[in-house]
Amino acid sequence: MNSISVRDKDGNCFRCSPNDPKYISGEYIPVTVGVVPAIIKETSEKVIVTKEEYHNNKDKYKLNISSFNILVKHKGKDEEYFPISKEEYSKNKDLYETKVS
Repeated sequence: MNSISVRDKDGNCFRCSPNDPKYISGEYIPVTVGVVPAIIKETSEKVIVTKEEYHNNKDKYKLNISSFNILVKHKGKDEEYFPISKEEYSKNKDLYETKVS
């Protein structure tokens, strides 16, 4: 059974089926929605920041899209692309569409 990592309105993270009614309705959202992996330019520290933080401080961060990640979005969802591990993608290819460079 395929499952995806999600969070609820209280910020609790867990896995659920992509067929879960609460996921389909948008009550559960993918854990990566609204955040990006980044590197602090000054210290080279790897961090996860909100998209708002990244966009407001682009001079401070650079995106951290490593060779182990792939940019995807959930099929049928109107959302921005986000990075996941290639391992996660390979386990759930039917859930995602990839970004074509």
